[in-house]
Amino acid sequence: MVQKEGKNMKNIGIMTWYYGANYGALAQSLALYKTIQSLGYDCRLINYKPKTYLQTIKNTNLPSNKELYKVKRVINGIIKIKNLSTTQFFKTTKRVHSAEEINKLELDCIVFGSDAIFNVKHPLCDDLYYGVGIKCRKVTYSPSCEFLNPDYELSESYKKSLNEMTSISVRDTNTYMLVRNNTGLVPQITLDPTFLYDFHDIDKKICKSRYMLVYAFSSWDEYCLPIIKYAKEHKLKILCLGQELKWADKSVENATFEEWITAFRHADCVVTDSFHGTVFSLKNKKQIVLCGRNDKKAKIASLLHQFDIDISIYNGENLTNYLAENRIDYSEKQKNINYEIEKSMKYLRQALK
Repeated sequence: MVQKEGKNMKNIGIMTWYYGANYGALAQSLALYKTIQSLGYDCRLINYKPKTYLQTIKNTNLPSNKELYKVKRVINGIIKIKNLSTTQFFKTTKRVHSAEEINKLELDCIVFGSDAIFNVKHPLCDDLYYGVGIKCRKVTYSPSCEFLNPDYELSESYKKSLNEMTSISVRDTNTYMLVRNNTGLVPQITLDPTFLYDFHDIDKKICKSRYMLVYAFSSWDEYCLPIIKYAKEHKLKILCLGQELKWADKSVENATFEEWITAFRHADCVVTDSFHGTVFSLKNKKQIVLCGRNDKKAKIASLLHQFDIDISIYNGENLTNYLAENRIDYSEKQKNINYEIEKSMKYLRQALK
């Protein structure tokens, strides 16, 4: 772990992606905010949105040949952003637009992370998420570069800013190698901050029946028949969040954040291709049907490896057999999860001293 001595501090800023139509982004932001607060610090999310933000929201995953569908997706995106309004969850700074304005906030320290803020290929990533030009004490907590090639050479300004960090942790092995290859520093791998907070104050059910939850970015229509068969055999409804699936019993495209959190807690099992879908399944001790999106495989594999959990990618086989073969024994694996949580908490405590 990279760590250097620093003065005591009270006012902490968090630099991350907490905005937009993304449940995972809001969850990790809230979790880190609440965890830092629990350590006795005054904490605020830095209210910074890059210029590409609105353009990205408008253009995300919209097929050019289906105009009506495009309009629907834009409208649903706007509704979801409204439903995920963050003002009720945490405090933010005043709106800032540059490193100079951030420096005027007079923060004692800024924590960079979590989420994929180190993915320089992402349209929302810019100099400020690497801390360029920011003068107060800087640390990271579990940022990720996602699937970026770890041999990618960062700009000199990014390398310089990383070397100015008094403590560096990252979320996965790919980001570990990116930082090490570019700076020679040896960061600590820490958990996504959602593992550090239990969201105990959130409970809003959207399905009264027993159900299996589908939370995925792809439709996985090719697997609908075995999923439906499994649900019928086990007398479960199929609840889908985040998109409309014709084969689900209930789809909630624009669930509130509270509904999203609660849906994992009460599910019998979870079908997902999402990193945070996997995280919240593990947090709630659920059995997982893991579908394989190429852009998420590496970071989900890194997460499962931390806990010594082995789950194969689902390929449409009999679902009862799949879940039996890939069953997670939480009586054993929870010890590994708890160990990694304590390691991550220890890092954060020391980084903020």
